[in-house]
Amino acid sequence: MRKKQSNLKVAFWYIALVFCIYFTVNVKVSSPTIILGGLMILVTVLYSGYLWIARNAYGLPIFPIFSFTFIFKYALPVVSNSLMIRLYTPGNKFYAAFTATLFLLAGIISWSYFLYKKPHPPKRFLSLPDNAASINTFLAILSLDLILRMNQMGNWFYLGIALQNFLELVSIGTGLLAVFFLSYRWGTGELKKRKFIFLFLFAWLLVASAMNFYLIDAMTVSIAMVAGYFLGSKRIPVILILLLLFPIFFLQYGKATMREKYWNYEEHPAIQPWQYPSLLGEWFEKAVNEIGYRQNDPMYTSHVQPLLERSSMIQLLLMVQTDTPDKIPYFQGATYAYILESMMPRFLNPQKVTPLIGGRMLSVRYGVVPEDQVDTTAIAWDIFIESYANFGLVGCIVLGFLLGGVLGYVEYWSAGLPILSFRFLYASIILLFAFKSSEMVLNTIIVSLLQTTVGLVLMAFFLMRVRKIRSIFGHHEQVPSWMRVKNQGLDVQ
Repeated sequence: MRKKQSNLKVAFWYIALVFCIYFTVNVKVSSPTIILGGLMILVTVLYSGYLWIARNAYGLPIFPIFSFTFIFKYALPVVSNSLMIRLYTPGNKFYAAFTATLFLLAGIISWSYFLYKKPHPPKRFLSLPDNAASINTFLAILSLDLILRMNQMGNWFYLGIALQNFLELVSIGTGLLAVFFLSYRWGTGELKKRKFIFLFLFAWLLVASAMNFYLIDAMTVSIAMVAGYFLGSKRIPVILILLLLFPIFFLQYGKATMREKYWNYEEHPAIQPWQYPSLLGEWFEKAVNEIGYRQNDPMYTSHVQPLLERSSMIQLLLMVQTDTPDKIPYFQGATYAYILESMMPRFLNPQKVTPLIGGRMLSVRYGVVPEDQVDTTAIAWDIFIESYANFGLVGCIVLGFLLGGVLGYVEYWSAGLPILSFRFLYASIILLFAFKSSEMVLNTIIVSLLQTTVGLVLMAFFLMRVRKIRSIFGHHEQVPSWMRVKNQGLDVQ
């Protein structure tokens, strides 16, 4: 246990060093106030990761993963001197960074309460059987997710808006869970010959998830694989990370031109799986051309955002803080008012509002998108900025405290249980949502998580059974060794 904790600490310090170097290289401002603001966010994020490791890494690092997204959304962009934020004063930028830091610190306070509570796994819990059938089950789930994703672009069948949306959202969540679980089994070496089936399905899923030309889906699938393999193999898969993430970063440069061409549904009504290879080739070609234009023509004006600007949300935070409440009043919770209505199934309320309503309200109120275009133009807002638009600095602190407590409780609730248990699988879903939901408002997160939860509950009802803790915890391969805790004299994993 001490050796594994030591290895995690070494890995943490390497990662921290990389981010510190990257932060230093990315600094394009001379104002010490702005640099201090960016450093405050970076240090706070790294501190959450260090606390998780120092506490023997019980449970999944859900809150550290969530806080990690603040590096690319706020810490790096605030010191980049991007054109999008150049007009704001150093005082504006420092206040934005200070607000983000307070939000994270409030979360760390409530999260650390559960972090320092010793896990006590229950004597009985729901779990999938630990045999070949569980691997086959997740391969089937992965296959179903692949079929539904290909159907989204290929228009093979239509089951009605309510059922179609429900199946697609449930399959996406359970599909990510399948990628995570099978990657874990691949890392432990238990897939054996079935790893070729998994890798084939995963490759198709990765490509299919990118065919809507939103790379966030492909990124999330890749993160699920890397996280699962890391937990199973107990080492950082550097080659796997490069193989998955480098093409995604590269394709970012050709994304805009592909959207211009293939989002015209009158000329390109559907994209079929056999078209994927040629489309990828065309996409890579456009990315190469975009990079070439930038290097060869200093006067070339690109319509493609640099990757750091694409992930940045600092410009939205600065806009909200500058305009609120002097020019635009606080929402006073108005973006949260539709959550209960959005949670209702569409077959019970066919006229229910879209889960995107909160983000659309923000876009219209702050003039980012005209009201007549809000249904077709999506702007990424997150729950942090949404909380400030509703209740200001106090709202950010309160939400940070509540969010840290919720994520900390999920980590504590699932710690020390096998990877096939309901609790661990649900915590894995929350972990993936912590990354993917970095561009969602609260309404969207809750509705998406609810629909994914329904899929896991159905899986539990049909496939899981109650197991006793004494009948399973003799098998140390069930859960990563760094999650072991002592329980009633047993070495529990």
